[in-house]
Amino acid sequence: MIFTTGLSAPEGPVALPDGTWLVVEGGAERGCVTHISADGAAKRVIKKTGRPDGLALDSKGVMQQKRTTARSSTL
Repeated sequence: MIFTTGLSAPEGPVALPDGTWLVVEGGAERGCVTHISADGAAKRVIKKTGRPDGLALDSKGVMQQKRTTARSSTL
């Protein structure tokens, strides 16, 4: 099943309580966190981040962007 198209090297999808998704796009031309609508039809960049590797929620529900260099940032 293809949920959406047009993403650049997507990784780390996180399902949000409202049915929408966050995903990192690690492609050199993108480097961002993208919010995807519940039906996959609408996408919007919510933060340019360089070349992220994934997303994670901490114990307080704060979204963190992760990188293989062990650096992270709060979104």
